[in-house]
Amino acid sequence: MTAPRRTGPPPPPNLVLTITPAVDWRLDWCHACKAWTRATGSTFLLTPDGVATVSTWSWCEVCDAPGEAHRD
Repeated sequence: MTAPRRTGPPPPPNLVLTITPAVDWRLDWCHACKAWTRATGSTFLLTPDGVATVSTWSWCEVCDAPGEAHRD
């Protein structure tokens, strides 16, 4: 008895994919402490298919300082 013959396209060859993370950031006005102390940015993923925005973030060196309570 022989094994059933496989139908369909052949499996793809071993692919090598290079993914490059990139970050775009800028200084911004913090509305809580009223100063230019906030860094705001976006994280991008660069792939052969194009660019995708992964996340956005912001951090204030005064309001978000380690060891201090969070201010709203």
